[in-house]
Amino acid sequence: MHSPDEIAIDLRDIWVKYASDRKRTGANLFGTSRSRQHAHQRGGPATTDLWALQGLSVSLRKGTATGLIGRNGAGKSTLLRVIAGILPPHRGSAHVTGRVTPLLALSGSLAEPLTGWENLRRMAILRQVPTRQREAVIQDAGRFSGLAERLEDPVRTFSSGMKLRLAFSLATTSEPEILLLDEIVGTGDKDFQARSSKRIRDLVSGSATVVVASHSLSFIEEMCPHVLWIEGGIPRMAGETPNVLSRYRESREQ
Repeated sequence: MHSPDEIAIDLRDIWVKYASDRKRTGANLFGTSRSRQHAHQRGGPATTDLWALQGLSVSLRKGTATGLIGRNGAGKSTLLRVIAGILPPHRGSAHVTGRVTPLLALSGSLAEPLTGWENLRRMAILRQVPTRQREAVIQDAGRFSGLAERLEDPVRTFSSGMKLRLAFSLATTSEPEILLLDEIVGTGDKDFQARSSKRIRDLVSGSATVVVASHSLSFIEEMCPHVLWIEGGIPRMAGETPNVLSRYRESREQ
């Protein structure tokens, strides 16, 4: 057992549901009778409440890196949004201790008409980087991104990989206490992957807590000592990375 002071993220019996407009009969997507169907209007399509997370409980210690794995639709992104406070659970409790920096959707973090530098300044303000540190953080993020020749250009002219570099650079330069990453690291060119991996390791060694959802098992294996495997919103297995990935790979071969 860990003392409460060691826990950064404590989730207990988390349930989250979404409404689907697809017509369904019998059990819902996850094979449970907890879904409810009702018509929006007479003769309209049936709406099914689909449980994206079902009874999930997990405690993550401070200064650790945890990987989230599972097939598409498993509930990984939903879990990250619960941790970030973006999505309140329908049932259960979520206690998070520390400043959360979520890097979950590039489209929501960058303003397309603004230049790279303007976006870095905007994000620094939104993330409440202290004024006295702000310019140093912005300059550091600009250097780390490797986009020096393009930062005067509007972000709408950037490739998706360049946008990734920009958002990740500021998110990790501003010393997050809890960093949430959703399938955006482990992509891009090899040089950026290597530098981003080192940056994450440095953050964890400096006591930051990192939670990363990814389909790149090699990246999870390299970066995360612990893994949580989710399927259909239900936690299948949690533990040390080699053990969980071995079982996960076996399940994919069946």
